[in-house]
Amino acid sequence: MIRSFIRRGGVALAAAAVGVTGLSLSLAGPANANAPVPTITAVSTNSVYAANGPYTGGTTVTVTGTGFIPTGTVGESTTFAFGANAGTSVNCTSTTTCTVVSPAIPSPTVASETANVDITATSNDGTGPSTSATSSADKFQYTPPSGSGLSGSGSQTSWYEMQAVGDAFNSQPGCDITSSIAYSAELNCGTSTFAAGTPLGEQGLTIGRDNPYNDYTVQESPIGSGNGATQELAQGQQGIVPAQYFRASAPKGNSTVNRVAYAIDGQSWIHFTSVNGTATPSAKVKNISLSQLNAIYNNTLTCTYKGHTLTDDWKCLGAKKPAHIDCYDAQTGSGTYSTWTSSANVPDAAYTQGVSVPPCANDLIAGDGTAASHVNIPENQMASIYTSANHDAANAIYYFSYGKFLEVCPGGKCQGTGTKSPSALGEITGRVSGTPTTIDPTTIQSTNTSTQWPIIRYLYNDYSNSSSADPASQATLNFTSELGWLCKASTATETDPNTGGTERATIDAAIAKGGFLPIEPNGVNAAFATGSNAPSYLYPAQLTDPGYVANDGSNGATTGSTGYCLVTIG
Repeated sequence: MIRSFIRRGGVALAAAAVGVTGLSLSLAGPANANAPVPTITAVSTNSVYAANGPYTGGTTVTVTGTGFIPTGTVGESTTFAFGANAGTSVNCTSTTTCTVVSPAIPSPTVASETANVDITATSNDGTGPSTSATSSADKFQYTPPSGSGLSGSGSQTSWYEMQAVGDAFNSQPGCDITSSIAYSAELNCGTSTFAAGTPLGEQGLTIGRDNPYNDYTVQESPIGSGNGATQELAQGQQGIVPAQYFRASAPKGNSTVNRVAYAIDGQSWIHFTSVNGTATPSAKVKNISLSQLNAIYNNTLTCTYKGHTLTDDWKCLGAKKPAHIDCYDAQTGSGTYSTWTSSANVPDAAYTQGVSVPPCANDLIAGDGTAASHVNIPENQMASIYTSANHDAANAIYYFSYGKFLEVCPGGKCQGTGTKSPSALGEITGRVSGTPTTIDPTTIQSTNTSTQWPIIRYLYNDYSNSSSADPASQATLNFTSELGWLCKASTATETDPNTGGTERATIDAAIAKGGFLPIEPNGVNAAFATGSNAPSYLYPAQLTDPGYVANDGSNGATTGSTGYCLVTIG
């Protein structure tokens, strides 16, 4: 019988032949050889200066060197330490490149003091650990907290409104800004210990609960909800524009993304009532049912007029004279398109969502122009139809956000269409209050199916949850997550030092500025914040930064029924 034993760094063989006494053979090497010793040649963060991050931890550091063990290798691993503290979320993509998140360390005794530590790598392939030697290449500097820049990308629908929300957040008083001793160009809070109400705030103000580090947010130009979702999932890849959260107005499924709904919007059909001073054929049409909208976009709306069958004609909807309906469709990457075409909302459910050309755009009746000229129209604007080479604005039908209509079409006069070419947001199944340009907010939010506005949607801010390869920062979570300023229940009783009113009133006013309706847990839409829509997700936000936690008050909402947002996965 022959038995063999193989170990890394050495081989031992033992043999015994049955019937032969005293025969043995051995070949021995080192019995306890460890893994190859890793080396660190460089560490970097997003800073233009040396690798650095706040005492509160949470900074993603890229480490390059040799001897790293790729993440996922069975029974083997590479770990990192920042001085004596273990790093987290290690991800080694090769033997030469890893990322690791810095741990929190105790606050310094001097407010603006920095601390330098060595990052060390320890590789263990099953034979024993080997740790890198320290050098000038592995230094990481801990600094006092500093304000983070947060950019939002995605939906056109909530672009303007999120600018108003962001302005309100940016103006919340934070700590007094100082310069770092190490890098005079770097500004920070000069302290790593916060308590709400302490006299350490800027311009003599006390530190507010909501933005203690003077974080700030800006909105990138709109690219559509779907395109924003694609950008989000590609974060960290070369050539991808970075953003910290993403505006959305339609669901996009992905388990690494948490969707935080904070406002409600409605959608309806829209048309010109006059073009250059001449009344349009559809001017007197005010109400269209869901089934009729479905038929229009599927090119199956028919009626008989003077013995002739008309297809997709305004006469079938009550116009005085026959006039072919020229339908337009929004760009497929937008939430407005996704909402309109979803089967739950019926209008053109007979053609597959994601197909950019509905049947009504393919009929080419009465000089419609090409089908391509009727699709991928910028969402929530009428100027492209008004100026189209098709010259069919008088016969056109399109769809629009309720909130955006109030914003960009005051009095029915949409931007870029001239004062003599007003538009009207139509009724659906008669569910509208007042003039045709006004949708009653109570019908949008109502839970009564007989009065509820037929096509509603949420406005979301999306962030990458803890299961993502590039999870959201603490600053991002403090602004947009279910624990953040936009959502937490404590804003109902917090005083906004800039207005004297409550923080909740400030947020609601910013949402209303865009024409939308805030989610109110105890309001007319209570069912939206509880029951089947209540949060059910695996990776909730966690605020661990001492500054945010100390100032948070309620530490936010953990369920839709106690906060001002709804949270779902992707």
